[in-house]
Amino acid sequence: NNTIHTPLRPALHIADDAASWYESGPTRDVLFDGNVVIRKHNTSSTHARMDSSPIDVDPSNTQNATVHRNLQVTNNELHLHQGSQMGVVTARSIAGLVLSGNRIFSPGRQLTSAEMVSATNCSGILVENNTVITAIQT
Repeated sequence: NNTIHTPLRPALHIADDAASWYESGPTRDVLFDGNVVIRKHNTSSTHARMDSSPIDVDPSNTQNATVHRNLQVTNNELHLHQGSQMGVVTARSIAGLVLSGNRIFSPGRQLTSAEMVSATNCSGILVENNTVITAIQT
């Protein structure tokens, strides 16, 4: 039940770089639920190159293997930047990802379920029951 203002970076960033940050490691059973993520930059401006998904899973592994497991992004209100071409989640090397029951504000752009998650080397992805609102709010 947090309100997170993230103009240029992800609201939730899950990494893993055990090669140089020894306190970091894989995550299991992460729940991101009931939050409001506000991102209000217009990506047609000078910040376009910094556009990112509000949820980012990006371990620094060098092997084609699963690192993280079981991330649930549920019942949130997620505001994408106006003009954004990104989805809601960018994920790499995770097994078990649920994006469900969210209200997604995507100003001026209809976002299909297939466009909501950009995944590389992932398995068990479920995208369901999300509502996309395309109206541009002033």
